[in-house]
Amino acid sequence: DLSRTTTQLHTSAAVGQAVASEADTLRETLHETRSVVDGLNRQLEATQEVLQLTSKERDDWRITAQEAREQVQQKADDSHRHEAECHRLEGENHRLKVDLEDRTRGETDAKAALDLLKQQTNEQHMALGHELGALEAQS
Repeated sequence: DLSRTTTQLHTSAAVGQAVASEADTLRETLHETRSVVDGLNRQLEATQEVLQLTSKERDDWRITAQEAREQVQQKADDSHRHEAECHRLEGENHRLKVDLEDRTRGETDAKAALDLLKQQTNEQHMALGHELGALEAQS
């Protein structure tokens, strides 16, 4: 009876030792798993930081691209306004050119009329001079 109890105690001790050894192994595995999880968490945090930076860069590029589009649109609007102003000035220039040609023609016509009037006045002056000379000769 004592022998059997001793055997059971030895068996229980061996099982207890095996369980304790398995518990130690499980603790080591748990410790290694926690280390791996901690490493993965650090990698995850680093990846999230990179993603946040990448997201910020993307937002910065998006803002920069939007600003560039707005600048291009502003330049296009300015160009259209300048083109319209050029057309307006070309029309004004043409109108002024025509007006100048009309005035030049008018001045030329006026000079010709003045020259004709001078010639007629000179002719009348000479005719009156001849008549005056004839009247003086008669008297």
